[in-house]
Amino acid sequence: MSIGEENHALFSDLLQSAHFPYADVFLQPLTWDGLYEAIAGITLSPVTKEYYRLQIENTPSNNFPTTLCGDLSDGDNTLVAPYLQVILSDLWSSAVLENAQIPSFTMRSYQQGILSGEIMDRFLNQQIATLKEWNKESVQSGLALDLLYRHTSALGKSEILEAAKRKLIYSDRDEIINSLIRKCKELFLLTSAHSDGTNLGHNLLALVVIRQYSISLSPGQQAARILGAKTGEATEQGKNSWLNETELDVVEKGMQGMRSLSDKEKELLEFSRIKKVQAQKDRQRNRIIRGVLGAVVVIFAALAGWQWHVASQRYQYARAGELAFTAREELKKDNTLALDVAYNAYSTLEENSPPLLILALSDIFHTQDEMPLYKSNFPHTKKVFTAVFSPDGKQVLTASEDGYAKLWDINGKEILSLPHEIEVKSAAFHLTGNKY
Repeated sequence: MSIGEENHALFSDLLQSAHFPYADVFLQPLTWDGLYEAIAGITLSPVTKEYYRLQIENTPSNNFPTTLCGDLSDGDNTLVAPYLQVILSDLWSSAVLENAQIPSFTMRSYQQGILSGEIMDRFLNQQIATLKEWNKESVQSGLALDLLYRHTSALGKSEILEAAKRKLIYSDRDEIINSLIRKCKELFLLTSAHSDGTNLGHNLLALVVIRQYSISLSPGQQAARILGAKTGEATEQGKNSWLNETELDVVEKGMQGMRSLSDKEKELLEFSRIKKVQAQKDRQRNRIIRGVLGAVVVIFAALAGWQWHVASQRYQYARAGELAFTAREELKKDNTLALDVAYNAYSTLEENSPPLLILALSDIFHTQDEMPLYKSNFPHTKKVFTAVFSPDGKQVLTASEDGYAKLWDINGKEILSLPHEIEVKSAAFHLTGNKY
C-alpha cells in the first residue's frame, strides 16, 4: 500500500494503535536511468518488442528517450511518473492512429505535441472536465483556472505559491480554495511544495495554463482583465477613472471566479457604483425632461392646429360673406348665375354659413316668379357624372360616361369636345377659368 506524505503520520498512528506490524519503505523519485528504462524498456524485451512492435527513434541527432528524460527532469520530480504516463499515452494513441501495424515514437511527433501544447492541452482539458463534475461553479466561474494561473511565472514556468501568499491572494475564500487545491492534487494538476505551498504538477503544464487563462471567457478572467486595464501603472488613477456600467456588471459577475480584490480595486469598484447610481439618476431626469418637452410640443402642436382650424373657418366664413355680396350683385342681372355663386359659397360651410348668405339664397329663390331660372340642354349619349360652371358663370364643363368631356356656353352650345378612351368621372375649371 502506498500513501502520500501528507497522510503518512496519521496512517502510522492508526497502525500502531491497532498493533499492526508494518515497515516504512519510502518511494524515491525516478532517476534518469529509471526514466530512460520506462520510456525505452518496451523495446528491450523480446516479448514486449514483438507484441507491441513499437519503434522508438534514438539516433544520435534525434534521441527521443533522452529528450523526454530531459524535459521531464526539468522541474519538481515528484510528479514525473504521472506526466510521463500522460505523454506516452498520448503519443501511443497518435502512433497507433497513424500506423497501427508498426507504431513509432519519433522526435517530430513528440516535439509537435509538446511545443504546440497539444498534449498538455488535452490533459488539462480532461482534468478540468473532471474538476467540473466535482464542483461545477468553481470551473464555470473561472476560479479553478485562476488558481492554476497563480502557480505560473512570467518566464512561462511553474512557480511555487506559498501558503501565506495564497491566503493573501484569496483572503475571502479560504474554504473553497483549500478544497480546490486538494482536488487539483488528486488530479496531478498541483503538487505540494515547501512551507505548505503548492506548485504546478510540472513545468510542461505552465505554458498551457497561461494560454488558456489569457483566452478564457469565463466571468473571472473577464473581470480580471478589466480590473487590470483600469488599475495598471499606465492608467490614470483617482476620481477621473472608473468602470462604465457594462464593465461594472462584468466585474461584479466575475468576482467569485478570480482572486480577492486589492484595496485599489475595491476603491475603484465603490466609486464606479456611485457613478452608476448618478448615471441612472441622470437618465431618469433626462427621461422626465424629454417627456415634459414632448408633452409641450404636443400641446403647442395641438394649439397651432386649433388656431389654424379657427383661422381657416374664419377665412371660409369671410369668403362666404364676400360671395353672398357677389351673388346679390349678380341677382340684378341673372338670378341663375346668382344662385350658382351663392350655392358654391354655401357648399363650404353649409348650415354654418353667415346669415347674409342664407338670406341671399332665400331672396334668389323667391325671384323665380318674376324671373324663372333658366336651363340649357348639354347632350351626351350616356350618363353625365359632373357639370360645373366656369368662375365667371358663362361656360359649363361636363364629364360623361360616354368618354367625353365637353365645354358649353351658358345656352347649351357646344364649344369644345375632349374625347377620352374611358369614361370621364369628373371635370373642373382652374381658378382662373382659362384651364380645365
